[in-house]
Amino acid sequence: MTWWQAAILGLIQGIAEFLPISSSGHLVLGQYLLGLKTTGGVTFEVFVHFGTVLSIVTVYYARIGRILKEAFTFRDFERRYHENEDYRFAVFILITLVATGIIYLLFGEQLEALFESPRFVCGMLLVTGLLLLLTLFRRNPEGDLNPLKVVLIGL
Repeated sequence: MTWWQAAILGLIQGIAEFLPISSSGHLVLGQYLLGLKTTGGVTFEVFVHFGTVLSIVTVYYARIGRILKEAFTFRDFERRYHENEDYRFAVFILITLVATGIIYLLFGEQLEALFESPRFVCGMLLVTGLLLLLTLFRRNPEGDLNPLKVVLIGL
């Protein structure tokens, strides 16, 4: 990979990460269009996602600190879950991590193989677009999150 290819892919990641689209999917398509091999490792993807994490931590460090503090407070679960948004967010993050980890342990190799296929990625981007389009027709688009919704969003 040349420096200009890396710069193009970094730009794709930077733009796509903060939009309701798949930055990982767009990286796969970008690599394909640039003639780069998409199989056999995710080192580059890890680095560009690490850059994204650094930018998020820089902007949201105060909120992240509150969420981390709440994540390690184990008393009064029921009350705090209903009254404290940061605590609820920490619970949702934990639920999503566990669900994603289980899915990866069960289907990791198959999913990695699928995500190396530009056709599959295009198909999934279309599905994502349709799901986003359907949200426009919901009566209560900002409905309360619950653990099931969080898991479905994470998948």
